[in-house]
Amino acid sequence: MTAMKAITEKEYLKEVFTELEAVKGRILDLRKDLALVNAGKGTIYPAHDRHLLELAEYIDWELEVLE
Repeated sequence: MTAMKAITEKEYLKEVFTELEAVKGRILDLRKDLALVNAGKGTIYPAHDRHLLELAEYIDWELEVLE
């Protein structure tokens, strides 16, 4: 077994913050891609867009908690 490097709580929280920011960015990119699909006129667009926005907002809340 490989020994794991111990990290501080601050390092861990910084890593989590960075990863969540990246996930939020990918979710917002998906919203942009979704808007391009049938220019937002498809039947799935409103519900899926709302779901993606809710995910981004939830991650935003988590980022605020980490700060």
